[in-house]
Amino acid sequence: MTEQLRAKVLDGELASGSRLQERNLAQLLSVSRTPVRDSLQVLAGEGLLDYSPHSGYVVREFDLTDVLHAFDMRIALEGMACRALAGKPERARTLPLLHANLDRATDTVDRGEWSPDRQGRWLELNLEFHNIILAAAGNPYLVRGVEQARRAPLIYDARHRRDGDIGHWFTHDEVRQALADHRRIADALTDGPPDRAEFLMREHIYTNREQIRRHGNRTGE
Repeated sequence: MTEQLRAKVLDGELASGSRLQERNLAQLLSVSRTPVRDSLQVLAGEGLLDYSPHSGYVVREFDLTDVLHAFDMRIALEGMACRALAGKPERARTLPLLHANLDRATDTVDRGEWSPDRQGRWLELNLEFHNIILAAAGNPYLVRGVEQARRAPLIYDARHRRDGDIGHWFTHDEVRQALADHRRIADALTDGPPDRAEFLMREHIYTNREQIRRHGNRTGE
């Protein structure tokens, strides 16, 4: 139940600023109001919903500043994950997974005409690359922190796609640059010192942050 509602918030089906009523959600999901109420409390605790005694639960609206703050958090946490992984024996088991991901990403990004379908595939592979590193770092607190930091950009993007302001955040050239960053990160994890891997991951996410900031400035955020 909670996962269903979380997904509806993150993909914009439950739009930012909309008021969520237990009765309507229970009917939509064909359940009683009790599990809906419990799930709304969980999502409010995660920062996805705002709550007040008078208005109830409302899907939180995230602006560009929220998104940039979320990226700042990712810069710190995912840099730490790279440093941790670079110094662990698990690195040897993780590298084949990263290289397999890079092979599939190269097929998606560098071959054939760039299209919305290919961009969607890239987004999946990009997320997979980062998740491989996070999981292998062996720190569940890092994983939970990054998962939380990813939510603001997802809701912000869903809102702007609905309003027609943002088709895609990154151009094909920017995606190629991101893929090149991934290759450098994998190389650093292969034979570089831990601080090199950390630096490259932090630089990579900061570059993404600045691309989104510039886009937001162009659209008047």
